[in-house]
Order: sequence, then C-alpha cells, then structure tokens
Amino acid sequence: MKHIIKLFMLLSIIAVTNSCKKNDFIPVAKNVYIAGTVSNGTVAVATYWKNGVATHLTDGTKGAIAYAIAVNGNDVYVGGIEQDAPSGNAIIKYWKNGIPTTLSMGLLAEFGSMTVVGNDVYVCGNEIDNTKHVAKYWKNGVETKLTDGTNHANAYAIAVSGNDVYVVGSDGVSGARLWKNGTAINLTGLRGPYSIAVAGNDVYVGCNQLIGTTEVAVYWKNGQVVPLSDGTRDARLRSIVVDNNGVVHATGHESDPVSVPVPKYAVGKYWNSKGASVNLSNATDWNWVNPYAIAVYGNDVFIAGYEVDGINGYNYIITKFWKNGVETDIGNKTSGVVSTGRGIFVTQ
Repeated sequence: MKHIIKLFMLLSIIAVTNSCKKNDFIPVAKNVYIAGTVSNGTVAVATYWKNGVATHLTDGTKGAIAYAIAVNGNDVYVGGIEQDAPSGNAIIKYWKNGIPTTLSMGLLAEFGSMTVVGNDVYVCGNEIDNTKHVAKYWKNGVETKLTDGTNHANAYAIAVSGNDVYVVGSDGVSGARLWKNGTAINLTGLRGPYSIAVAGNDVYVGCNQLIGTTEVAVYWKNGQVVPLSDGTRDARLRSIVVDNNGVVHATGHESDPVSVPVPKYAVGKYWNSKGASVNLSNATDWNWVNPYAIAVYGNDVFIAGYEVDGINGYNYIITKFWKNGVETDIGNKTSGVVSTGRGIFVTQ
C-alpha cells in the first residue's frame, strides 16, 4: 500500500506544479456517490451509496442492478435495469430521486451507461428487436436506434458535448464502433469499448487491443491508439476520464494470462497517460478485484468497483472504492453477502 500512496502523492505534486498558480482554487470532493447492487439473500436490489450510506431503489421483489449515477444540484439520477415480472426480461430504466422511469419496452435489454447534461438525461444500451440486439440511446425517454437489427449490436457508453451525442459500442460485423450523432465510425482492431470521454474537440474511447495472445488496455484518441498496460498480463479497461489538464485517467483490471478460461486472480489497476500503472490490489489466487468506474475531482482520483473473494469458495463479494489508491470497503466482508459497485460520481 505504501508504494500506491507514494505514487499518488507524486502524481498530485506533479499536477499542482504543472497546473496551479498562486491564486488557483483546487476543489475538494465532499460527497462520493456509488451505484451498484446488494443482495437481500435471494434477489439483487438496485442501490446507491452516498458517503457509504445506502439508499435502496427497488424493494427486492424483482432483481435489479444500478450501473451508473449522476448528480445535478439536489437531484440524484441512477441508471440500471430491473427484471420484468411477467417475462423475466431485464428492463432499462433510470431513477430520479428514487422515482423510476422505464425506457425499454419489456424485451430482453442490456444497460450501457448514462449521462446527465442540465435537465437532459441520456441513457444508452441495447434491446432485442425481433431476434437481434439493437444498439440505441434515449434522450429524456425518446429512443434513437443506432443499428437496424441486421446484426447483433451493443451500446456501452455515451457522452454529450454541445449538440453532439457520442456513443461507443460494437456490432457483429465491424466490431468496435463509435457513433457521432448516429453516424458510425469503425474502431478497427479494437475490442470492448466500454467507456468514452469528450474534451473540447478531442474524443477518447477506452477499450482493449489484442496484441499477439494478450489483451492490452488502450485508449483511442481521434484515431490514434495509445497503450496503457504493458502486455505482461491480460488487461481489461473499464472506464476512462480526462481531467482539465488533458491527462487521461483509466481503471480496470489485469488477470493471470495462464489460467484460462477462468483467471486465478484479477488485480485492480489504475493507469494514466503520464505513464502511471498502479496496482489497487495484490495478485492473490482466487481473489478478483474489479474496478468499474473512475472520476477525477480537483487533484483526487476516485475509483469504484468490487472484490470477489473465492479462496474458500465465494466467501463474499463487496463494494469498495479507492481515493488516490487508498481502499475503502462499503459493507462487511460476510460470507454469502453480495454487493457490487459499478458507477461513481463525486461532488463538492
């Protein structure tokens, strides 16, 4: 843990030296919101935590998962899925201050991500149309299809800049794909584009690239691919964000490349475009740490995810977050308890 703290202290010093003048104000986050799920013993309950205090969005009668969270003033938005009672299919929805809005039509659907801009709520995902998954997004409940249903397609992440809507995902023909206002751009040779960020005229997509037989965490910036992991272990990038100085921060995990199809471990990772590569956990057999979301506020880096302990079977699955590499558990490491953090938002 000491090397993690020292490295983040060094990164903070560099950031302050490069970006701060005498009268610059550096905001400090006071509130950390995490979206995820907890199990009530048999059913997953969509939940978010504010500074560690849980708010349940569903009553546990139907399975539900919260994947994303955003805060605008006094309003808390959470995006996710809930099981449809008659069919058992997952329905995409979001909750505003605990009140749900249903987006998909009751067919089998998968949630991608959510962003809130002013009073507008954008959610992306996919839904079965006849026999194929169709990539789509909703703005304030109004649906826009990105694919025509010829091939299976997914929409994983969405970002909005001015009047432009960016969505990343994949389809069955071209693989990784970026849509800008519905127009597709192929991200040739890339896989799993799970995250997107837009800063000014620059578009960043967090994804993976297969180099030889190893998955490498990379990001795509305006057509150029930049590696983040070194290729010694399989990597999976889950989330990226770009700070006000143009530094790309990313999180995900690296896993044992030998023990396939199920890796013996997964190490939580933080990377940035300045060359940092930080382990958030140890390479312990039958222990998997899965960071899912990242946020930057001032000079602080926040990451949310969960840990699966399987040393003696699945003893526990627990939500946790890291601030500048320092880990905090949310809940108790109790056998049989399931709690997964998947989205994060920080405010002052």
